[in-house]
Amino acid sequence: MFFVVFTLSYWLMNPKLSKFLKAEDLDDALRALQEIGKLDDDDSAHIQQILADWSPPQAVANILIYTLIPKHQRIDYLLQGLRDDNVPYLALAATVGFQNVKAEAVTESQRQLIVNELFRIIEQYPQFAGRATVSISPFLSLNDAPRMFRLLDMLDGSSRHNVLAWLITEIGVNHQQEFLQLAENSGISVSTIQLAQNKLEEYNQAQAEGKFTNIGFPLFSYIPNLQDMLG
Repeated sequence: MFFVVFTLSYWLMNPKLSKFLKAEDLDDALRALQEIGKLDDDDSAHIQQILADWSPPQAVANILIYTLIPKHQRIDYLLQGLRDDNVPYLALAATVGFQNVKAEAVTESQRQLIVNELFRIIEQYPQFAGRATVSISPFLSLNDAPRMFRLLDMLDGSSRHNVLAWLITEIGVNHQQEFLQLAENSGISVSTIQLAQNKLEEYNQAQAEGKFTNIGFPLFSYIPNLQDMLG
């Protein structure tokens, strides 16, 4: 019965919105979204219904990634996505969606929820950490630095790079001794502490010499399509 109703709702909606919601490739979804332009009341009602039903997964994922969500519900639905362990791709979709949320637009209690859930994603889904370490950065406070340092022993590649980028630019540049003390007190390995120190020195040297370095910039990892993850 649900399938019949949902299929019928696709026939009744704006064909451009239907194309966006059904798109299995993220590039196709983006192109479809650009064709839609401004959403009308009927479009918004269809999106609201999909979010309320939390189905089908492809439509929900596309909505979360491109944050086609009313502002007053945006944080709640993105958090719901982060917490969806039944369909892990929705956690990735929400992780990406948070890159469209301005940190200054959330309350302190929301900020803490966002940070805690994104830390959980990083720790529980290492395959999503490349994106989660980008998404979490704007919402972090200096109080989160010890936990960020502890991630350095867990992560590698772009994920570790992104953690170091935040630690170096937010703490290391102006508070080098505090940076080193936090690293030493975090319980991470000696080799990881040395890595962090070396990267900080490399960054400072590049800044002093006016040379470009990507150390302070995040690296954006590839976002797979839902069907890729389903195999």
